[in-house]
Amino acid sequence: MVLKKYFLKRFFKYLFIINISLTLLFNFIEFFEKIVRVKHATLGMVLHFITLNMPSSFFLNLSVSCWLATCLLIKEFAEQNEWETFKILNINYYKLFKLFLFAGLITASFTFVGKEKLTLSLQNKSEKFKFEKLKQTSYQKIHNKWLELKSKDSEFFKTFSFFQFLDLKENKGSSLILININNNFEVENITSADTFKISPFEKEIIMKKAVQINTQANTQDVEMNKTLYLPSFFSQLQLSNFIPPLSLLFKNIIFEKRILPKNVWYDFISELLKRLFFYLQIILYPVLTLCFFLLFESHKKYKWVSIFLPYPIMILSDLIVDFFANQNFIPIFLFLPYLLIILFIFFYKKSLQKALN
Repeated sequence: MVLKKYFLKRFFKYLFIINISLTLLFNFIEFFEKIVRVKHATLGMVLHFITLNMPSSFFLNLSVSCWLATCLLIKEFAEQNEWETFKILNINYYKLFKLFLFAGLITASFTFVGKEKLTLSLQNKSEKFKFEKLKQTSYQKIHNKWLELKSKDSEFFKTFSFFQFLDLKENKGSSLILININNNFEVENITSADTFKISPFEKEIIMKKAVQINTQANTQDVEMNKTLYLPSFFSQLQLSNFIPPLSLLFKNIIFEKRILPKNVWYDFISELLKRLFFYLQIILYPVLTLCFFLLFESHKKYKWVSIFLPYPIMILSDLIVDFFANQNFIPIFLFLPYLLIILFIFFYKKSLQKALN
């Protein structure tokens, strides 16, 4: 218990010092970037944006800060000859492994609560403020958007929609096009409207004057006050102008799988997993850094180089996850990079346990 308190006190001291420093540094850079690049921005506007953005950036930086805190703690142990002291006191590496893992779990839990429960609304407010005040465009207005849909009664292979403009506040838009593609990858028909309205509650699109072109029969019809029930349109639309909570992503993945196209459903899963992988990184950083250090403990130079490996490994893992997600690989592939990291840590942990026997 004494060792745990001693360890955690020093770990979290480094963690918060580093994280507060990074948060101040990044927001300091953001402040001057906005002052220089946004000509119409006043000092008060930029300060207001920084105030809204700072809490979310604090939790966003905790992943890297956790790794840097681990590096500094390992370095301090070496400078004060505490690695030798641990051996004298019969404190083995497996006990230290569990302490680093415990520190990562506490940090990840703290970050999850802070990021998902406390600062998500502030992050959305800062994004809204950036759009409306700094970029001078409405956060509720969407321009030139393509969506892949799946209508409830559709017999077509795929349905795509495009609109030039949509005001989510007024529920009005312009230049809507719906393209249906059949199982032979041929355009079956096209529906277009110069103006349209949306009814989010009923999940319907209302077109005052809809022009329908049947490319197979080469015919064109005009239908007044046409209404289409397109639930997948609204499932995607509600996520387009704000950062969704994890609960909403779970809801769409579980309860709306039937109405969503497979690619869109995969996109939701990818977004969910990438959010969860962020918290997993916080857990893995301390133990992975320790494993590399102990692996090269007998090498005076390599052991200090090795503690810098976890960061590029995590960056590479994120790039691989993004690549698999962009290529619409099945979601199981997204676990592959982190599964390899976990397996490495697991087998090294087993080797530490065997060394005790």
